[in-house]
Amino acid sequence: MIDSASLIKRLLWRINLASKYYRLKHIIPNIFEGWEVSFYPHHLCHASTAWFGSGNINENILIIDGHGELETCSCYAADKIGLLQIQSSQWPNSVGSIYLCVTRFLGYEQGDEFRVMGMSAYGKPLYFDHLKECIELTLDGFKIIESKFFNVELVNNSGLERFVLKENFNELCPKVVDKNSFKECHYDLAASYNT
Repeated sequence: MIDSASLIKRLLWRINLASKYYRLKHIIPNIFEGWEVSFYPHHLCHASTAWFGSGNINENILIIDGHGELETCSCYAADKIGLLQIQSSQWPNSVGSIYLCVTRFLGYEQGDEFRVMGMSAYGKPLYFDHLKECIELTLDGFKIIESKFFNVELVNNSGLERFVLKENFNELCPKVVDKNSFKECHYDLAASYNT
């Protein structure tokens, strides 16, 4: 259950985000006369790019992201009529957010996920079973749950939450504090998440 202070922080964060979109929609036509601004759902844009770029008419498209607006994982079917979203999961159920958690544990930040992908080639997926403990399959997709090694914490004063590896994971593999001193277990962790 979320407390009222956290709820207020989350609402203020969303209102601030919405006001930025609103201002953008009104600023651009003032600068560029005759231009209109249209907003499209984040995952629909990913799916459209994949579909149009593929050169194929009939496609199934899977989008896995930290999150777009609220969507974190979406499935689309494409045919000659267009794109149809057939399934989606919503924040906080985000495989991408768990990936960011692992990225931070390995000493990197958001945007450095490609480095973790590269590291995975040098490791073995020894921690895969530990990682999958935090993903529970449901009839309509999946749910991220706290587990022996994963926890949810508040992000600064935003009222938003993120996933973190608990301190006890350090018994299996120590958190990276110096990117010049990776150990084999760090490559194994990267491989585990990219399996």
